[in-house]
Amino acid sequence: MPRLKNILNDKSRPTQVVMTEGTVVYKVPLGDEEEKLGHFIESEKVGKVLVFRFATKKDDAPALRIEHKPEFFVSFD
Repeated sequence: MPRLKNILNDKSRPTQVVMTEGTVVYKVPLGDEEEKLGHFIESEKVGKVLVFRFATKKDDAPALRIEHKPEFFVSFD
């Protein structure tokens, strides 16, 4: 599978880290990618780098459709 072309590659973005005895919290400011940021896919530790992957939103994706069906009752008598 061919590798996808980079649309954004920002290496100068400041990141904040807060660590307590129970948690480590990373705060990364969002930039131009915010409008395309979709759902979380996965995270992994690669050497000494933490990698987070998110899907990108697609403009042509259909909206969630909710169908209204009449209520029904199931009986095993």
